[in-house]
Amino acid sequence: MLIGKKIVPSSKENIMIMESVNKARKELDMAYKNFDNVSDTDLVDCYIYEVQSIQKKYEYLLKQAKKLNFI
Repeated sequence: MLIGKKIVPSSKENIMIMESVNKARKELDMAYKNFDNVSDTDLVDCYIYEVQSIQKKYEYLLKQAKKLNFI
């Protein structure tokens, strides 16, 4: 919906964005836990990349939520 010059998302969009943010946060927490619990160097590298990837996704979703004035 467009009000003035600002796009106001529907409540369904609001819910989807917030669910995505929450899901990414949980994924990030799990990736950190996995990283903390490995000793194999190959797995350490794997979890480093996983944490970095999820961090980028989480940052993107937070920016989208901020644009829509959720945060």
